[in-house]
Amino acid sequence: MHIPHGAGDRAVGFEKRFELFDHVIVAGEKDRDRLLAAGLVTPQHCTAAGPIKLAAMLRAGLHPAPLFDNGRKTILYNPHFTKKLNSFDAFAAKLIDAMVRDGRYNLVVAPHVRMAARWSANRRREWEALAVPGQVIVDLGSPRCNDMTYTCSADLYLGDVSSQVYEFLIRPRPCLFVNAHEAQWQDCEDYAMWHFGDVVAPDADPVAAIDQAFADHRAYVAWQKERMRYSIGGLDWKPDGTPFIASQDPIRLAADIVSRVAGLSPALA
Repeated sequence: MHIPHGAGDRAVGFEKRFELFDHVIVAGEKDRDRLLAAGLVTPQHCTAAGPIKLAAMLRAGLHPAPLFDNGRKTILYNPHFTKKLNSFDAFAAKLIDAMVRDGRYNLVVAPHVRMAARWSANRRREWEALAVPGQVIVDLGSPRCNDMTYTCSADLYLGDVSSQVYEFLIRPRPCLFVNAHEAQWQDCEDYAMWHFGDVVAPDADPVAAIDQAFADHRAYVAWQKERMRYSIGGLDWKPDGTPFIASQDPIRLAADIVSRVAGLSPALA
C-alpha cells in the first residue's frame, strides 16, 4: 500500500516506484489521472479517497491561535528542501531584510522540514537569529511546520515547489512563487501550482512582489477553487469560506481499502 503524504505537482510524486504497490491511495483525481496517464497504476489499483491529513485536521478544528498580535498581514515563506528547485539561497535573506525594513507585514520563514535537517548547529543558530520578536518567525522544523498552523494562519503563501501550497489553499488566498532556476514552467505539469498566483524572479523586490500578489489575487480565485476541487477530493466551502469535505470520510474510506487489500475485515469507524 502507498499513501503519498501530499498532493503536490513535482515529478517525484509520479515516479516508477508506484508500479511496485498493490494499491495506491491519493488525495484527489488530479494525482490519480496523472498516475494513470503515465501507466504507473491501473484504475482498479488506485483510489482517490480524499485528503486524509486534512480530514483529520478538520475533525480537530482548524482554529490556530494568531501568530502575531499586531493586526498586520502575515506572509508564509515555505521553500522546498530540494536545492536544484528551491528559492532559499537566492531569496530568503533578502526577503527577511526587506520585510523588517518595510515593517508593514509579518513574516514566517518555515521551509520544508528536510531542508535544515542536516545543517550544523551553528548554521541553524545563524538563521534562527534573524527572527524578530513580534514580526518575523524563523522555524526550521518544529511541529508547527507540519500541523497546518502556518498554512492556516497566513494571509499569503510565498514559495517555490512545496506541496504545502495545497494545504494553504483549503481557503483561497494570495500566492506568490519564486522561479530561482529559470524554469520553463508555463506548460509543465510539474509546476502546475504556479498558476495559483504571480511568479517572480529571485532578483524581484520582495515587498513590491507581495503588494502586487495581494492586488492580483481576485484574478486567481476561480482557478484556485477549480484546481483544489480536482486535487483534493470532496473539498468544498461553506458560504463563510470554511472548508469541509463534502464526500465520504477519507479516513474511513482509506482504512477500509487498507483492510480489504490486506484481506482483513472492514475497518471500524
